Amino acid sequence: FAGRGAYRIDDESAQLWVISDRGVPRKGARVIIKGRIREGFNFGSLGDRINLPAGLASGLVLMESSHKATN
Repeated sequence: FAGRGAYRIDDESAQLWVISDRGVPRKGARVIIKGRIREGFNFGSLGDRINLPAGLASGLVLMESSHKATN
């Protein structure tokens, strides 16, 4: 997305999309993430051109400042 990656985290009680410009961890990895929750994140015209997943399209995302993936 506009030079960034997106991945979804899940802690068995909820899910949250993470927007990253540092790459994304492999599927199934445990991840420690630092960042800020953004509500109303705007994908601009990009949102009109692609079919965004429902949770991502809602605009509630974590803007990652760093992450560390573990096994």
